[in-house]
Parts: sequence; structure tokens; C-alpha cells
Amino acid sequence: MKKEVLILLLLIGLMTSCKQQPRAFEFTIKGQVTGQESGKFYLMTSPRLGDEVVIEFDDHFFEYTGTSPWVHSTIIALDRNLTDVFEIVIEPGEIILELDMENFYMGSRVIAGDLNIQRASDHELLMSYNMNPDLTQEEILEFHKTWMIENNQSMTSLNYLASWEKYNSFMKTADLKEYLEGVKDPLLRSSKSYIELYSMYLARKNEINAQGQQSENFRLPDSQGKNIRFSDIARGKLVYVEMSGSWCGNTTRNTRNLLPVYEKFKDQGLEIVTIVPESNHDRWLQWLEKESFPWINLVELDSEVAVRGYSYAEKLFDKGNYLVDKDGNVLANNLSAELLHEVLLKTFDPEAYTAFQQEKWQMPEGITILDKEEPVGSFDDLLGLLEGRAFLIDCWATWCSPCFEEFKHNEPLKAFLESRNMAMVYINFDQPDAEATWLNTIRKQNLTGYHFRLNDSFRNDLSTIGFMGGLPAYMIVDQQGRVVEKNAYRPSQAQLLYDQIDQLLLNR
Repeated sequence: MKKEVLILLLLIGLMTSCKQQPRAFEFTIKGQVTGQESGKFYLMTSPRLGDEVVIEFDDHFFEYTGTSPWVHSTIIALDRNLTDVFEIVIEPGEIILELDMENFYMGSRVIAGDLNIQRASDHELLMSYNMNPDLTQEEILEFHKTWMIENNQSMTSLNYLASWEKYNSFMKTADLKEYLEGVKDPLLRSSKSYIELYSMYLARKNEINAQGQQSENFRLPDSQGKNIRFSDIARGKLVYVEMSGSWCGNTTRNTRNLLPVYEKFKDQGLEIVTIVPESNHDRWLQWLEKESFPWINLVELDSEVAVRGYSYAEKLFDKGNYLVDKDGNVLANNLSAELLHEVLLKTFDPEAYTAFQQEKWQMPEGITILDKEEPVGSFDDLLGLLEGRAFLIDCWATWCSPCFEEFKHNEPLKAFLESRNMAMVYINFDQPDAEATWLNTIRKQNLTGYHFRLNDSFRNDLSTIGFMGGLPAYMIVDQQGRVVEKNAYRPSQAQLLYDQIDQLLLNR
């Protein structure tokens, strides 16, 4: 009898230990405000637009209590445009701040919260190097890299590395493993940045969804809450898997671009799976209702990622969106809707593919591709092609939502530039493998003018002539080839831009 009871208790203990335990915790942000007696500011509960919380203060005091599925860095801001921000760490317990409304970024400070105090100390150290006039940019960058690798017990280090790895694959896989194993604090190991890094490590260690490999299986819920297993979807089908965002205009636009591809090839066995990483389930449902994408739509909630300990969004898409064949092998990676169309056309209709390849560089009247035959290697090359005309430069990318907002104001801008005998020059910042997306966007948006893609050679010249970084960006070049304004007004600021051009060009 005692033995049976012991076995029963052991089984209960095993069942309890295997059950997923919630990681969500409560936090309180409170403190004093100087420079203003009452008002409000905004807490970004995640990096996603729409996830801001309004925190009001009165008699110089504020207090807000919330919950979070994980430790993460975020910002508080004076307005929804995030024009003046102060970085904090969401951690369990009390986070006590002193906010200076007159000097928000530099004057605000942390009073309590262990991870926040550590972040403030790290930030002060790193800024001291950034502001050191005796150090070159290369020396500052090298210091940041070394500091980040050597300080893996710091939330700041985890944040830095997660950002770098997402875009640069900074560390070798073995070194990333060693870095992650060195993080001992359980709070840091359950943080958003650690989970992202761990997921990227798994993707690279196992070559997840690399071309020619068997595709990774996964299970995520649909809009009805039913868990869908990828292996069940993909059996005997050609499946395109993409990551999108119900909170992001750019990724939503990319997903919409799949509609004509799906309609064209669905009868030939094409299936599409769209996965959205989300913090707000209702927002995703509203997005689905609005967009009505006619394929399989799945969601990965932050709360589930925190419990699971790894992110499908980081594991599955480390090499970009991907296409899986009927045997479950990955055919291609990093496919946009346009590239997917080319791959499928080549597979199902070789003759149409040949014709498409011949026609894809053909543009409507008024649109000239400058680097169709060879790259525009320097600013002097560009001036030679423009033959002494003044021009307005538009630096843009197909992933830049604000760029597309500015395109809405192009018609009156075209008329104005024509009246001044000025040209429009579009410099595209996409990666080389986005060629089809770039060309298709030019057609769809009717971007009349001259176009070319930024290359390494021209990138150096662009920095020399005054490019400030950040997109969209506009520069005015006069008839003599001089950059007379490196930070011009936007097309949406029409009259300001027109007056600026007239003042800089007509008065010379």
C-alpha cells in the first residue's frame, strides 16, 4: 500500500513538473515628475505600434501597475510619435523613476529597480565612449562589441546582441552558445532578448529551414484557437510560409502582394501559411477580419513564447520566408511575393517565365532604370547621367512604410519639378535579392523619374555628400551638381519643399 501511494505521489509530482508554468509577472512604475504638475506620458508595452499605455500624472506623481510575460527593455515617451523618450526595463516589482519633462532623455533618472539601475549604469559607461572626441568611430564600435561579449550578465548586453544578431549574424554559432550558457541569472534567462537569442542559436545550430533541408515542424493556433501542425498542412503540397504583422503596415502590404500569386497558383497545389507574432490577440483577429486572407493564418503570442522558452518567429524565419516542396524539403529562402511568383512561374510555366524575364525590366513612359546594365558607382556617375539638370533625391526602400506615405504626394510634386526643369532621382536601399519587389513597386506606385539601387561604392559617396541616415530622406542638388540641401522637406510638406527648392535654386 505504501509503495502504491509513493508511486502515485511520484506520478503527480512528474505531472506537475511537466505542466507549463505561467511566467507573467506584475510590475509597478511610479515616481515623481519635475517641470510639469500634471499631464501624461506613454509607456510602450512592446515594440509594436498600438501597444502604448497612457500614464497620467497629477501633483507631480504617477503610478501604474501592469503585467508582462517577460522581462524586456522598452521606452516611455512624451507623445505617440516617440519624439522624446527614456529607456527602461520592465522587471518584476517596483520601478521608481524621476522624470524631467523639460529634459526628458537626459534629465530623467532611475531611483529603484535592480535591472533598471544596472541599465542606467551601462548606458552611462557606453555614452562616455560614444562622446569621447579622442576615439574614432571604429574604436567606439570595437569597444561596444568587446563590452557586449564580456558582459553577458547585463540586460543591455543581451539587448544589443539580440539586435545585432537579428540583422548581422555577428557571432559564430559556437560563440553564441558559450555566451548564452554564461548567462546565469534566471530573470535574464527568461527575458525577451535571451529567448530571441536562444531561438536564433537553435535555428543556426540545426540549420533550420536551410535550402535543401527538411522543413521544421511547428504547431500554432488559428483564429478558432485550434492548434495547427505544419506537417499536417504540408503533406503533399507546395507551401509558402511567411511572417507578417497585424501591427505593421509594411509587412501587411507584403502579405497583400501574395494575393495575385495565390489566385494564380492555388489550383496547382500552392498553399500559404502566414504567421504573426503578437502581443494582442484581439488586434490579430481584427486584422484577419479586415484583410480576409484566403489561406492559413496562425498566431504566435508573446505569452506563449515566454512559457515555451523559444520563438518560432526567430527559429523558422532566421533565413527569411521560405517555400517547401511536396516532400517537405525547403526549395528556397528569403522569398518576397515577387520572387515567389518567379519561382512558381519557372516551375509550372517555363515559357511564360522566359517571357517574364524579358519583360520585367520594361517600364512605363517616364521611368528610367539607371543601373539596368551596370551600377551607378559614384555621385559623379549620377551627375553625368543627369546631364547638368538640378534634381531632388528620394532615398527609400520597399520595407519603409513612411516612404509609401510620401509617395501619395508625388503627383503635385511631379508637376512642380517639371515646371522648374528638375529631375526626380530615387535611390533604393533594398537588398539585391529584392530586385523583383523593387521593380514591381516602381510600377505600382508610378514613380516617374530616374531609379537605381544603392551599392557599396555609392554608399560611401552618399555619406560624403551629407546623407543623415533614416528613411525616407530627401536631398536637393543644383545645376552644378552641388548638394545645396542634405535634409530637405518631404513631399507631404509640399509648400515648404517648393519654397525651399525655389530659394535654393532660383536665387543662384
